[in-house]
Amino acid sequence: MNRTVSLKVIKYENPPPGFIPNPIQYVISSILKNAPLVSDRLSPPLSPSASPSSTNQHRFINKNDTKDFVFFEFCGFNPGITPSHIDLDHFPNPSVNIDTSPLFDTSNHPRILTKTHHVCGFGEILIIESGLGPRIIERYLNEMILKYYKSPYPYPYPKLRLKDIISKDIVLEVKKGGGIREVKMGLTHGLDLSAGRRFQTLLGETKSKIGGTQDLTISWKNGKGQLSTSDAVEAYSEISELSEEENDEGNVIIKLTLNNGSVFDLENYKIRTSLIIDEENGHPKFDSFQKTIEEYLNQLRKPQGNEGKRVLTDEGKLTPLE
Repeated sequence: MNRTVSLKVIKYENPPPGFIPNPIQYVISSILKNAPLVSDRLSPPLSPSASPSSTNQHRFINKNDTKDFVFFEFCGFNPGITPSHIDLDHFPNPSVNIDTSPLFDTSNHPRILTKTHHVCGFGEILIIESGLGPRIIERYLNEMILKYYKSPYPYPYPKLRLKDIISKDIVLEVKKGGGIREVKMGLTHGLDLSAGRRFQTLLGETKSKIGGTQDLTISWKNGKGQLSTSDAVEAYSEISELSEEENDEGNVIIKLTLNNGSVFDLENYKIRTSLIIDEENGHPKFDSFQKTIEEYLNQLRKPQGNEGKRVLTDEGKLTPLE
């Protein structure tokens, strides 16, 4: 079976001076050590009085393994009656078996597993199976870090944020096209631009200048094709992240117009790939997925293209775009 995965880089909110993040595989492995049971890792926890008909989504890290990287199943469910085609295990175990045993919580209520995705953590990146919103896994990991990860600093470990990684192919396209002549950003209604970082603040202030504005388009031009690729990517990363928070993907468009007339949508340059995974009973096999992810990680750390640039260092750090 085919599974698409996307690459995200981990950044931290308001890191104090001198903060050096630990590789994410060490952080998550520590969480798993301190929270060995599924019931420990369940968010939000199920109360004894939880109704089997509740529609609240509960999530947990399930089967997992740590080598040079950490790899795990990330599951979500709504309380309810388990359908006949889904068999699960019990919560008071290190993992639930999504193929073979019935799942009941500690109050003996059956539960419906609604989604299972696979996640890999290495260095400063996460590889996330498509269909899993980055804000979902981000919020979950921040909660687990707060509960189960002992900060090596005299302050709480900063919250992590996940950002898209843009392929270095866009740099080659910009060079071939003679440089960026125009960067155009289009926003539809629905985004909260009241406060934030560099571009969020700029767009919020611009939108507020004319009352009643719903959609907004801003462009930056330089007839000599000298606009910064890195700044354009930063703008996309920041505003697309905000779009994901609003659960309304597609309401941010950033297009680059090059000197040769070519036009590129940065959305098409996010790093993602399709992997072929062995399956069993309609589910991707954990060991096969893990092995394929390891091969993909090795590929990301090898020189690529005519210029021999790597996406990641040997330690899992993102190499510069330019």
